[in-house]
Amino acid sequence: MAEELRALGVPFDKVDVDADPALAARYGTRVPVLAERDGIEICHGRMDRARLRARLGLE
Repeated sequence: MAEELRALGVPFDKVDVDADPALAARYGTRVPVLAERDGIEICHGRMDRARLRARLGLE
């Protein structure tokens, strides 16, 4: 996901979900996950470009 985000010019923070008990409880096995800062999940497992572009208002 990181490479695709960089290619789209989308800034992001990489976070180790398994190192944070609250995030691990929230996302469980849905890792990797792409979520907004407020926790709204955009996609997990693999990049969903269409969904990301829609969230960014690029569609």
